Amino acid sequence: MQPEKALPDKEKEFSEWYSEILERAELVDIRYNVKGFVVYRPNLMRIINLVKEELERGLTENGHQQVMFPLVIPMSYLKKEEQHITGFEAEVFKLQIEEGEEELALRPTSETAFYPMYSLWIHSYRDLPLKLFQTVTVYRKETRATRPLIRGREFYWIEAHDAFKCKEEALAQVSEDIEITKEALRKLGLAFFVVEREEWDKFPGAERTYAFDCLMPDGRVLQIATTHYLGTKFSVPFEIMYLAEDGSRKNVHQTCFGPGISRIAAAVIAVHGDEFGLVLPFDVAPTQIVVIPIPKEGQEKEVFEKSAEIGKRLRDIGLRTEVDNSDARPGAKFYRWELVGTPVRIEVGEKEVREGNLTFFRRDTRKRWKVREDRLEQEALFLKQDILDHLTQKSMERMRNSMERVNDRTQLLKACEEEKIVLMNFCCRAECASELKEKTKGYEIRGRIVDAEEKVWAKCAWCGREAREVAVLARAF
Repeated sequence: MQPEKALPDKEKEFSEWYSEILERAELVDIRYNVKGFVVYRPNLMRIINLVKEELERGLTENGHQQVMFPLVIPMSYLKKEEQHITGFEAEVFKLQIEEGEEELALRPTSETAFYPMYSLWIHSYRDLPLKLFQTVTVYRKETRATRPLIRGREFYWIEAHDAFKCKEEALAQVSEDIEITKEALRKLGLAFFVVEREEWDKFPGAERTYAFDCLMPDGRVLQIATTHYLGTKFSVPFEIMYLAEDGSRKNVHQTCFGPGISRIAAAVIAVHGDEFGLVLPFDVAPTQIVVIPIPKEGQEKEVFEKSAEIGKRLRDIGLRTEVDNSDARPGAKFYRWELVGTPVRIEVGEKEVREGNLTFFRRDTRKRWKVREDRLEQEALFLKQDILDHLTQKSMERMRNSMERVNDRTQLLKACEEEKIVLMNFCCRAECASELKEKTKGYEIRGRIVDAEEKVWAKCAWCGREAREVAVLARAF
């Protein structure tokens, strides 16, 4: 990696900035030559795996077990739940392995792969709850413009599929899914809001849908995770039943949960990055601290030995640390590690060795300062939390500044022109939402914020009818 000119202004030219950072930081390669499919390069995979591990940890600590289901789903399975197939059929990649065999679908999502097996595995209330997940790629025949990690025909996610005795247990699982996601996103410094989607905008086959939306630099929101209460909509057609304690046979109540690993990685890249490259919080940074030896001729041994010692001390306290002993000049090393978002750089030269000081540089604020060598571990652990706090504060402040309450259509249209996220009184009619989207060039009703006590204070801001909820209005990817 050689020093180049600064990246485009992220706030004004987000699309150009995003494309350049993916290329310069060697995150993806778009030259695979199939629309909607890209190559995930090692720099991205290291980030992807850290996001995945955090989410998988949350699931396993809360009683989930990992499985792996086939990529292909028989079309007869996919068609068993009517609303589900209606929602996905146009997006399905289909194949037929041999003439005369049943047509197969590449999984667009795996409810209809899991649930035929659940009908074989669940017999009694003693088999419940059943909480399984897999981490896989899924495939959807996206017809709109694609963008790496944000919208593609192949994307990487976790999907959990759970079965319970009753509605109350299933809804408790939805709440748990939300908390698992919140905890993971907090460690990434991302601001988000959780909404319950409107009746017409639910996951196909769901009774209720809850989604996490994250604000991106261009003012749009990106859906990065969803969880759904399915009720018995799948357990009835797939005959997933259990023998209850009273001897009766009942259908299970189900949930499914899908945090999008690709999209969460895209949000981290986009929200925190700047004109110099990626900016990563510690938990998702492949290398958390890099030590840069800057030797003076004739004193190389002392500098390299001190750098190695510093690296070992940091690794001993659990920090992912690399000592850059490459032949590149210091400026080229600085550029490389800033581009890939390493949170902290420590410079070790002849002066640092002689004086017992270390030169620290933090990527988020681009500030340099001296630290006594005997305070190395204390300073590093402080920065781990302080950098996360700073990135979170910036992200949340931007979210707050982007939100605006409106009372009527005039205020609503003005807020949309200013690319705000709008809080509005809403009548909950699909017709109103459809007209609103058309007249505002793509603004969508995202749903009702679930963890806020929002009370209607006026008529529907768009149509003037009686309002039933306070809804979020935003443009989305």
